[in-house]
Amino acid sequence: MTLVRHKLKPKKQFYIYVHCRPATTQHQYGEPFYVGKGHNTKRNRGRAYYFKGDGNKHYDHVVVKHGKENILIYTRNCVSEQQAHEHEVWMIAHIGRRDKGLGTLVNMTDGGDGASGYKHTPEFRVAQSKRVRASMTPERRASISERMSASMTPEVRVALAEKSRAWWTPERRAAQSEKMFGKRITPLGYKPTPEKCAAHAEFMRGKKYALGAIHLPWTPEHRAAQAERMRGGKSNTGHIWITDGVITKMIKGKIPRGWKKGRIL
Repeated sequence: MTLVRHKLKPKKQFYIYVHCRPATTQHQYGEPFYVGKGHNTKRNRGRAYYFKGDGNKHYDHVVVKHGKENILIYTRNCVSEQQAHEHEVWMIAHIGRRDKGLGTLVNMTDGGDGASGYKHTPEFRVAQSKRVRASMTPERRASISERMSASMTPEVRVALAEKSRAWWTPERRAAQSEKMFGKRITPLGYKPTPEKCAAHAEFMRGKKYALGAIHLPWTPEHRAAQAERMRGGKSNTGHIWITDGVITKMIKGKIPRGWKKGRIL
């Protein structure tokens, strides 16, 4: 069986991969320590490059010891998921598992287990949702919130902001604008059910901007601060309502082709 190092795979391609330790004089192509199966789809693209041991502590130890950037990766494309399972089983048996004293692999199974695209039953989803909700006690929520807040240092926030600004290039913004132009967030004529309205009302009850919530009166200081914030801010001056017969929005500047001044009430 021939393996190719770092070969790119087309979409919807099943494959097996072998992770190897860095090359040495004894092992020119690296010593293999893990064999797995991947499926190159949009949702599960490049599993060979994720370096996730799925709870295998021995795998995690090897990756941490050598570093992700030093792990050698070899792949082989397969024509189907069944063939990928068969090749995975053969490769694990050929190299041998370390826990059985037969080889260098840290795999805990003989391969061939697991299925792509498996969907849990509605009953399992409901039961799992109840278990997760029961585990999310106020103390646990507070602990998670505290850890997340501690991790978002000013340096991290600045780095994330710079990364986001670099990602949103003018070309990407223009492409996204063209893609979203004329689309609606909700379908035209959508009306929520009474049950959904009641659930949303219950969710919003008591919140800051909920209808009927108790609001403190604006103090003179608050009004002065709000007026100061609004000075020089964006206003609707110079903006006009336009419509294409279906969608109504406000713009500033030239009316696009296919649109006309006015709005649908």
